[in-house]
This record gives sequence, C-alpha cells and structure tokens, in this order.
Amino acid sequence: MTSPRLLSRRRLLDEINGTPASGGGTGRVNSFGEQQELAFSLLMSDRVAKAFNIQKEDAIVRDRYGRNKFGQSLLLSRRLIEAGVPIVQAAMGIVQTWDTHVDNWGR
Repeated sequence: MTSPRLLSRRRLLDEINGTPASGGGTGRVNSFGEQQELAFSLLMSDRVAKAFNIQKEDAIVRDRYGRNKFGQSLLLSRRLIEAGVPIVQAAMGIVQTWDTHVDNWGR
C-alpha cells in the first residue's frame, strides 16, 4: 500500500472517529485512539517500510530461511523485529500440523 493511500485511509478513519487528522483533539486519553496512532506511526515508519523489502536481503540469507511462504515469513518477522515492531506473527503457509482443531482426541 502506498503512503498516500494509507494517509487517505487515516483521514477517513479520523473523520469516522470525529477526531482531527493531526492526532490532536480534546486532550482526553483515548487508549484505543492512542493504539491506532501507534499503529499508523509504525506503518508510516521508514524503518518498517525498509523491513518489508525482503528483496534487499542477501540471497544466501533468503535461501537459508527457505524460499517458501513460511521461510520468507520468518525472515520478514525477523526484519520487522529488528526495525522495532514489538509484535509480529509468522504465517506457516500450508503447514498447519501444530493445531488440533481436527481429530483432537485421536491426537
């Protein structure tokens, strides 16, 4: 998603919430609004944007992680953590054997 599109969505969210796009407002503490502000600041961060560009990672490192959805997700997770993102989630791809939503008692 481009920065202008993200900012456009931000302005729309601010209109829906009834708050100015500058992040100002009444001065009251709004923990959900503060969390939204933190999320947008992360999304707009140059460090985070660079972390998403895994093509800049050395080919040997990308190969070591595995050129599949799971491996590249782990690589991206590492890069996001290094960029300062406090919580990340890696996608396992089609491998879903860790969960027991099927055949719970048989396992």
